[in-house]
Amino acid sequence: MSPDRKKLVLVLVLVAVVDLLIAAGIFFWWKNQPHEQTTVRQNQDSLATSLINLSAAVDAYFSGTNTVPSGNDAEILRLATAHDPSLLTAVFKPYQIRVQRQDPYAVLLLCTGDGKWAVMEDAGCSARLDRRAEGNVPCEFTLKVGAGCQVTHRK
Repeated sequence: MSPDRKKLVLVLVLVAVVDLLIAAGIFFWWKNQPHEQTTVRQNQDSLATSLINLSAAVDAYFSGTNTVPSGNDAEILRLATAHDPSLLTAVFKPYQIRVQRQDPYAVLLLCTGDGKWAVMEDAGCSARLDRRAEGNVPCEFTLKVGAGCQVTHRK
C-alpha cells in the first residue's frame, strides 16, 4: 500500500471514530433529557398524590361531624383543610374540585377548569387513587363507596 493511500485510510478511520463518538454523545444526551411524556406523567402523579391527601382530609372532616356540612364545595374544602391549608396546593389552581359525601365517606372529583371534563376521582378512605379519567369523560361522579370503604364504579 502506498504512503498516500495509508494516510487516506488513517484519515477515514479517524473521521469514522470521531463520528461514532459524536453520535454516542448525542445519544447519551438525548437519553438523559426529560421527555415530555415523562414530565406529563410526573405532573399527573404529583396531582394524584395531592388529590389523595386532600380527599383523606375531607374524609376525616366528614367522619368527625354528625351533621351534614352545608355550603359549597370550596367552603367544605376550606373547613376540611383548616388544620393544614397547604393541602389545597397551587397544583389545583387550573382545576375545579367537587365534593360528594357518601355517608360517612368523601369522594372528590377533579375536573378541568371549565368544569366539563373529569380528570381524576378519589374516595378519601383509600390510600390510592381510585380513578384516572382517560380522554374526554364528563365531569360526573362515578365512584360508589360502600361499607368498609369498598369502592366500585357506578358506570
